[in-house]
Amino acid sequence: MLKRLTTAEEAGWFFRLTIQLFNLSETAFRDPRDLEHFKRLQLSLVESLRECRDVQLELATLIDSHTKEVECGVGGVDFVNGHIHVSNDIEPKLNRLFKDFFSKARTALYHLVGQKDAPESVTHFLLDRRSISFVQVKDDATFDKYAAKFLQDVPGEKAQGLINMLRGERAAWPSTLIRTRDRINHDIECPQLRMTYGVVGGKLRAGFPTVSGHELRQYLTLFWENLYQVVEETVLVCIAIRMPDNFVPCRIPDDEVDPKLPLRWRFVFRPN
Repeated sequence: MLKRLTTAEEAGWFFRLTIQLFNLSETAFRDPRDLEHFKRLQLSLVESLRECRDVQLELATLIDSHTKEVECGVGGVDFVNGHIHVSNDIEPKLNRLFKDFFSKARTALYHLVGQKDAPESVTHFLLDRRSISFVQVKDDATFDKYAAKFLQDVPGEKAQGLINMLRGERAAWPSTLIRTRDRINHDIECPQLRMTYGVVGGKLRAGFPTVSGHELRQYLTLFWENLYQVVEETVLVCIAIRMPDNFVPCRIPDDEVDPKLPLRWRFVFRPN
């Protein structure tokens, strides 16, 4: 059976998280069975990212189509006798997709760094059964304690670079993603996304809610781009940690990237 796993529009990130990382990992494993196990774990991670991305794209399509349909008078929203009548209430679907995105993004993080009671993950395997799930803790002091212990067990410049990267990412967005997912899943008082409608320039217009001052599509795009990029770079550094110290990852300049073969990273030899 042949199955297309992605589209041309999505091929860039998908290629980098599969073929690119698989190629870079070829020399990091002595036992071919370990390499195959890594590939299975990585594919499970990528599958969770595909689900997350599909939800994001579905929400964007909903926003685009409903906006156009309302403006054209076929969106189930009418202006009658001075009142706006909504017969096509998209709020349940809008909220479901929004919540689903964060739930699936959280699952992707579990595949990347593991869970407390289920540590097996891509990074756990790459790091010889050492966990970096502590990156998900809320308290910075707790993170620093576990990070110091990790660096005792895995010394070296690459491991320090991994911790520095994870510390920077924590401050930027993952904690917001985790808090958002926890709140929408467990807090019955969590606000719902609400639509507004109005007449502008003689036409009905759909008003979509914003989150933290951002339009919904823009808000989820920020999380998506951060998510798949941190997956790529975290896995890359963990592969590098398995390799000799003088093999280091190097970013390929944008003007050297082949659009038909969008490799972003390579390993280079750095003399001791």
